[in-house]
Amino acid sequence: MHSRRRDILETESGIDPFWQNYFVKIPPWSLATLCREIGTDRRALVGVSETGGDGLVFGDKPDIYKGSDLAYELMIADKFLGDVIFAPPNAWTQGYKFPGAAPTTAIVKSSMLVRFAFGNFRFAANDGQLSVVNSSLEVRMMPVSKVPTPSGQLLPNYNAMDKGWTPPDEFVANARMLTDHVDYFRREALIAQIFADGETAAILRSLKQSGQDLNALADTIETGGAQ
Repeated sequence: MHSRRRDILETESGIDPFWQNYFVKIPPWSLATLCREIGTDRRALVGVSETGGDGLVFGDKPDIYKGSDLAYELMIADKFLGDVIFAPPNAWTQGYKFPGAAPTTAIVKSSMLVRFAFGNFRFAANDGQLSVVNSSLEVRMMPVSKVPTPSGQLLPNYNAMDKGWTPPDEFVANARMLTDHVDYFRREALIAQIFADGETAAILRSLKQSGQDLNALADTIETGGAQ
């Protein structure tokens, strides 16, 4: 039996990027990488999956950020959050102080994955400075086919879902503990960084929707011309 997981920076902002100011919380090299990926990808999303030896990155041109610091951060966050859900033996989270009872494991009877989505970013301006007033972490579990796509991505097992597949109760409880205490887990520097990546992705998605050239912006950042 196999379990897989995927992180997605899902971004919605609903802002006017021309008159708001946002303080970027990620390093310039990651900002440039996000610009190129979001500017190229049709859905303006960024995602990884801890699958295989090197893991997978998603998008129309995944080589844009494969091997980048951004992808590495997502992979490590994927591992941490996955350990919270699956509670495997010798997990990274052994000895971790959880906000309540520690996660418990379960017998996995079919191949499944858990998908972590950072999204619902909403912004407000205070004295001209743009800041996030709302965000979320969504956890979704589903059965997957044993046969992956040629690129290694896993496909949902629709037959199992039609038959009423449900994840183990233990995993549901672990996921609820995670989503009910998002602010607690954001105290971890790694998780805080992923939320910062998500905020930035939201801003860049808004810029893309307004017609801005994100590849040109990446060029400016990489040459040190961004202010």
